[in-house]
Amino acid sequence: MFRSILLASTLIAPLAAQAEDQAAWQSNCQNGSCTLVRSVAESGTDRTVATFIVALSKTHETARVGVALPLGTALDAGVRMIVGDKTLNVPFQVCFPDGCRATADADSATLAALTGAAAVQVQFFPFSSDKPVAVDVPMSGLAEAIAAARTALTQP
Repeated sequence: MFRSILLASTLIAPLAAQAEDQAAWQSNCQNGSCTLVRSVAESGTDRTVATFIVALSKTHETARVGVALPLGTALDAGVRMIVGDKTLNVPFQVCFPDGCRATADADSATLAALTGAAAVQVQFFPFSSDKPVAVDVPMSGLAEAIAAARTALTQP
């Protein structure tokens, strides 16, 4: 259930080259899990190019982090998330008609790095391209969103 909420939580639009922050963290808590989502959209069109996901569970100590990317992304290469001097290589888990999701477990050190960063750079390869695309996803407000989600998870 925890993984399925994470994997099915967002919609993806076609890939774009330049992006801007679309909105603050959006939270969805239900059935003992909270999913925090922040999308990045193409400048001028509002088409989503990446959606960063943090999933917390009442029953799991480890969070899951991930990114949803548009169809047409090379799956073998996976996704690289760069937070400061830390690099996280994340494999794709599943593709839906609206895009593909790459997810991985995130320990407390990784969550601390994410909440302390101004942005996470997400790198991926479009299919049939040898040049990666990089999208910066702002992390501002993530610490507060995680705190609110954890509070929601403790409520009966």
